[in-house]
Amino acid sequence: MEIFFIILGIAGLVVGAELTIKGAMAIARRYNLSYAFVGLTILALGTDLPELFIVLSGSFHKLAGIEMSDFILGEIIGSAVAQITVVLGVLGLLGLVAVNKKRLFRDGGMMVLSVVIMYLFGLDGQIQSIEGIFMVLIFLLYIWRLSKDEKVKKNTHVPHTVPILWGALSLFGGFFVLLYFSDMTLKNALLLSTKYAIPQYIVGFLIVGLGTSLPELVTSIVAVKRKAVGMAVGNLFGSNIVDILFIVGIGSAIAPNTIHPSLIKFDIPSLFLISVLVVLLFLFSKKLPKTGSVLLIVIYVLFVLWKLSLLLF
Repeated sequence: MEIFFIILGIAGLVVGAELTIKGAMAIARRYNLSYAFVGLTILALGTDLPELFIVLSGSFHKLAGIEMSDFILGEIIGSAVAQITVVLGVLGLLGLVAVNKKRLFRDGGMMVLSVVIMYLFGLDGQIQSIEGIFMVLIFLLYIWRLSKDEKVKKNTHVPHTVPILWGALSLFGGFFVLLYFSDMTLKNALLLSTKYAIPQYIVGFLIVGLGTSLPELVTSIVAVKRKAVGMAVGNLFGSNIVDILFIVGIGSAIAPNTIHPSLIKFDIPSLFLISVLVVLLFLFSKKLPKTGSVLLIVIYVLFVLWKLSLLLF
């Protein structure tokens, strides 16, 4: 039953994220906010709302005396790995996935750097509150740089037909849905971990991490089908940056996160190597080749098998 409610919770998180994004976009159109600005803020953070609410809920549970660090960090790392292996691999198999060198060095480089920052801060076994604040500041500096780089093109006509009331209801309704289902996911993940003596970081990585990558998968597939390939790749790079710097940063600022030794010894270094591999695949091929797509999916499968072996041996 715990697994059923975790899956139900993840499905609810996806629905909540969809409601929130649609509501935010409706409000943005009504008030003539540029699509570039909306893409850099609302959509970049929107597909990561499931992870954000899970981490926020987990952080407040920690303040109440319930230790959730392993689950929080396992979920974030699991989601990050899934996004640049399974999700990116699937996109590569579905169609042409490419990114220009400027965005590759800027966004891909920042993705790799964010992993390095998390690793360095976690070497002492804990990401402190001040380190979490510093991670958020780095993320905000990155967003500021993006806004300076983008050529903002505003609409000259405001569509009065945009239902602003529906937009507001969808936005805030989505937030409530996210709150409810993030709490459901956390409680049942904790029950599953306790009941079957499964380490929290494995539950977070294998089940919740992959599940919360669904918004990125759906959003990216739609972007590829609409020939917005750059948006698809940028969404995945950006989501990993948001996950690590912004979401882990906020969670650590609220309540310091203790890092399991396995994460420092294997998971985070693996995420770093996979991130570098993805950047190199695009750098040397200018596009993600089919062989590269298959390789990324195989890497994830091997990663999961290794995690499962920890439970069996």
